[in-house]
Amino acid sequence: MQNYIELEHLDAVVISHYHWDHIADIGCLQYAIRVLMDLEKRQKPLHIYGHTQDDHFSRLNYLTYTHAQEIGTSGKLEIGDFIFQFSQNVHPDPCLSMRIQKDNKIVVYITDTEWSDNLIAIARDADLLMCESSLYDEFLGMIPGHLTAGQAGAIAAAAGVKHLVLNHLPHYGDHRRLVAQARKKFNGQVELATSGKVWEL
Repeated sequence: MQNYIELEHLDAVVISHYHWDHIADIGCLQYAIRVLMDLEKRQKPLHIYGHTQDDHFSRLNYLTYTHAQEIGTSGKLEIGDFIFQFSQNVHPDPCLSMRIQKDNKIVVYITDTEWSDNLIAIARDADLLMCESSLYDEFLGMIPGHLTAGQAGAIAAAAGVKHLVLNHLPHYGDHRRLVAQARKKFNGQVELATSGKVWEL
């Protein structure tokens, strides 16, 4: 993250759930904020947004340096010019997908979930959909709480998405097959997530 923004200027962090592959560096971030504030290089605490569906939420608080802020599926969250909405995923542990809007542009982040019609609803008309594709199509249902690439493509097609980015990729196989499987369901633009990629909407 520090390749793209100085931590002195970071306003907020929004997380989907508390599995370690999604929050492993939150503790390091909290301590970095402490150092910056103690050195008076940063003036305000960092707000970290997460759900309250399990006891991990309280760990987002760190003394006076980071403050836990609740998110949920009712209502909207406004952070600066961005408006967030959330939907409940189907996952062994509570997890939320998020829809982020600024002006008339919409980015949707779907992570760690099995198929649900909620996913189509939250992704409706998105300019950019970042969707988890943990499984090749032939492994449908073999790992609870995750989507195949073909399902990601089906969500994008049903929701009228313009651009699909596959992320949360499997740790094996040829990832180009994921793109091919998604394209069987979705005629729009499909690509794999890569580190440092920037999209202009």
